[in-house]
Amino acid sequence: MIILNFKLRPKKESRRIPILGFLGEILEFITLPIVGFFFTALPGIDAHTRLMLGKYIEYKVTEKIAPEGEGQKRE
Repeated sequence: MIILNFKLRPKKESRRIPILGFLGEILEFITLPIVGFFFTALPGIDAHTRLMLGKYIEYKVTEKIAPEGEGQKRE
């Protein structure tokens, strides 16, 4: 997949050292599943941590008040 990615890309002129750019892009392919797994698991880790510490999610309900003039009957 990495080779196919490099072959299908359009050629561009760059002032960077080509080998560093190549190694950087391979590093991106390697770290993508790790970072993706971390961000996918982050909400679950947050939920379990809250439960362990006894901090539950609380919802604060506010009273709804209609603006003046809009609460009247329409004729």
